[in-house]
Parts: sequence; structure tokens; C-alpha cells
Amino acid sequence: MNKNPLEFMLTPENGEGVDAEYRSCFMSRDVITELSSDFTLPDYYPEIRKLLRIDTSLSPSNRYIGGGSAEFSGKVDYEMIYVTSDGTVASAPLGCDYAFDVPVVRPENAPDPFTPEVIADSRTENVVGRVVSQRKVSVKCRLRSRVRGYCLSEYAPQIDCDVKCEKLHDEILCSDSRRYMSEEQTLSEQIPVETELLTPVCSRSEAYIKDISASGGLVNVTGEARLRFLCTEEGQPKEICEILPFSCDIETDIHGDSAAQELWTAFPYVTDTDVTLEDGNISAKITLSLCADLHRNSPLTVLKDIYSTEGTEKIETAEHKYNTVIAAGGDTVRFSQPLRPGNLQLTEESRIFDTYGAAEIDECTYENGKICLTGHCRAGAVILSAGEYFVTEENVPITLSVSAKKPEGNLSLICRENVYGTECKMENGTATLAGNIYLSYCVLDERSATVVKSADFERSQEHESGITVCYPAAGQTMWGVAKKYRVPLEAVAAANDLPMSAMSDPLPENVKYVIICK
Repeated sequence: MNKNPLEFMLTPENGEGVDAEYRSCFMSRDVITELSSDFTLPDYYPEIRKLLRIDTSLSPSNRYIGGGSAEFSGKVDYEMIYVTSDGTVASAPLGCDYAFDVPVVRPENAPDPFTPEVIADSRTENVVGRVVSQRKVSVKCRLRSRVRGYCLSEYAPQIDCDVKCEKLHDEILCSDSRRYMSEEQTLSEQIPVETELLTPVCSRSEAYIKDISASGGLVNVTGEARLRFLCTEEGQPKEICEILPFSCDIETDIHGDSAAQELWTAFPYVTDTDVTLEDGNISAKITLSLCADLHRNSPLTVLKDIYSTEGTEKIETAEHKYNTVIAAGGDTVRFSQPLRPGNLQLTEESRIFDTYGAAEIDECTYENGKICLTGHCRAGAVILSAGEYFVTEENVPITLSVSAKKPEGNLSLICRENVYGTECKMENGTATLAGNIYLSYCVLDERSATVVKSADFERSQEHESGITVCYPAAGQTMWGVAKKYRVPLEAVAAANDLPMSAMSDPLPENVKYVIICK
């Protein structure tokens, strides 16, 4: 049974423990899947003269868990933008299926039945296209997937004991992450246009989260989707943008828990964009789904030490490794970077056709009360200059700082990034590329605690009565003094006017000696 708060209790009468169950992350790894596909354009698409860029999008993976592995599958959608044989710009939608599997090994402390939850967050990297012929293109892509597995775990020390024991407990905070997905929803919009001379090239949608709140088993996620319709007007590039707000309630099995600190993050997936241009209107439909992740710390009471006033013991300890969430949320980072077009000469007649970006947070550090997330954004622009289309890119550093307590161990990061609202402004022959990066992040503190794994006791003779004066060493605790002389902890506290609540803290500096009454 999953208890909350999670507690382990030891009864003095027989020393038997009550099992404590908690959810833990038993697997975290990156999986690299190399994808390579050749595509031949149908006859109704213009021939390829020059490849400009390939945009990618991913939907949430299909998932199957069984037979000792977790299997994931899905599709990478490509949007190829290219220069045609007559010098105009066109686009073609392409697609590639992917599949990968990850072994799922049951951890030693997992109870029966073992029912793991395995989730994957994937991103595309190093997308490269090569024109093979006027109608054929070869595309290579790397899919990087961060796979995490969660399951119930047990903490249950084996205590062989028929004597009264003194116990030292400690409460640790164990992180627990859960994922909830919304149903797909469609946003529709009619956009009037002032001219009938537009020639469609392609369209794409970007989405980001503005607010997330949870109450009564529902998570409400609000945000905005940005439609970007790329076209030409009498041969000149033109972009039409429209913002469509959305709001969605996602059902969960969480109804509020005072014993756990609940932090929510959310991330949008745009699964389809359908745009038609007719009768002086742009008819747009954007289909998206939302992912809401719960990150919370649940208290787990563990046994740090044990001894008896009536016997001797053999204690086996173990290092209990666990994660604690110290920061989670969503935020937007704005970037601005001058373009260095290299040999491309920008003039007043140069025009921006398209801008884009892909971001990655790859480092997480702590300094001066803040956690700093750092990474980079590969941002670029397609420029029309002197009748030719060119692509220029910049590697832009990005940073986000959030307040947090000082971690006790190493930091690890769960982060997803979405670039939106990119634009390029030209002035006096120079161009500046700017945009926004929505970051959904969870920072974990990787900790460890020394806990009792097992203890065997043997009854021994009673100690002789009397009074002993102990001169404690620097840093010695009341618990350590009581265990050394095998006397009840309460007796040491009462004889020396010390609070029981400070049993595991170093004795105050003004305590020069401790009286032991046997």
C-alpha cells in the first residue's frame, strides 16, 4: 500500500518493521537513434534546385511496456524548404518513422507486483539534408531520447530483536514525478488578407505555456499558439503571424496532499497545422496536446541507527540514494544576436524570408543562492539578397537563473525547450536575430543517506549501577554518548538537562562533561 506520509516504525516489543513504500526513479538514461531516409517528390511538387532548410517536429511517442523492455515508436515530421528550378521558394512535407526500446530491469527493493512507469522525452539533433537529384533528397537525423523509469520501492530493514531498543530516525525527501497527457484539441481561426496575390509556401505553429495551476484533481494549462504562414507576394517574401490562445483541463489522480510539496510543469506538442488560402481568407487549424508533469517531494522516515540497553548488536548499513526536487517551473528566455552573414552582402533591398531556432540546455550549476541553467540556441534566417536565397545561422548562448537552496549532492536536470517568435530585423545593412525560448525544467538534488539495512541483537548481562562522567569529544552527539554507555537516551537527556529533539546534533560547546546514570 502506498502511504503518505511514508513512515517506517519499529516496535520495541519485537523489533519487527512495517514496510515503507515510496515511488522512486530506478532508471535514467539517454538513448540515441540514428535516422536516415531517402525521399522522392511527387510530380506535382516543383523540382529542387537548392535546399534551404529542414524543419522538424515530434509528437509524443507511443509506448508499450512488457517482456522486460519499454518500446517507443513515433514519427518525425520534416518540412523541407527549397528553391525550385525557376528560382521561387516551395516546401514539401516529409516524414520518417522511428522506434527504439530500453531494457527495464527490476530493482532489488521493488515490491510485487512490479508495475513500472517509463516515459521518454525526445528531441531531434543534427538534421542534415542532401539533394540527390532534382526530385530526390536524402535526410539524416539523430533522435536523442531521455528515458526515465519510476516504480514503487520498499524500505524495510531486517531487525532480529527480542530486547528493548533505542532508535534514531531521520526524515528524507524523495522526489516523485508523474506524467499526465491531455486529449488533442484543435484551435481554429479565420484571418482576412488584403491581397489576392499571395502564393503559399509553408506554415508552422509554435506553442508555449503562460500559466499552470492544479486543484481538485485537475490541472489547468493556459498558453498561446503562434501560427506562422510563409508566402510570397509578387515574388517578395511575406510572413503572416496570428496568436491563438488556448486553455485546457487535464485530469489527474492527484487531489492535493499536505504531506508532499507539489510542483507542476507543462509542455505543449503541436501535432498538426492545416492552412488553406481562399476567398480572401486564411483558414487555419492548429492541433495540439499538452503534457503536465507533477514533481513532488514525499517524506520517508528511515532508521539511521539502533542500539539496546540490554544487549549487543551487529548492524549492517547501506547507502540509500535518492533524489529531491529543489526547483521546478516554466519560464521564457529572450535572446538577441547580431547576424554575421559571412560573404553574404546585406543591402537595403535584402529581405528576410524565414527565421527559426532550436535550443538545448546542457548544464546546471549552483552559485550564490541560485541555480543557473546554461545552454545554446542554434538560430538562423533565410535571406533573399540580389535575387538569391541564402541561409545564415548563429549559435546563441542562453542562461536562466532561479533561486534555490544549496544542494547537498550533485545536480541533475529534466528540461524541455521550445523556441518561438523568432524574427530578424535589418537596419543599415546589418541584421539582428531575436526570439524567445520557453523552458520547462525540474532540477533534482542527488543525495544519499546511510541507513540501517539489518540488525541482530544478543541479550547480555545488565550493567552495574553507578554514575559515570563522560568528557565528550568535539562534535559528539547525545545519541553517540548514550549508545557508547548503553543507557536510555531519555536518561542522558534528563540527567544533563538536554532536549531530546537535539539527540543527533553535536553537543553544545559549553557542555564540558556528560553525566551517565546507570
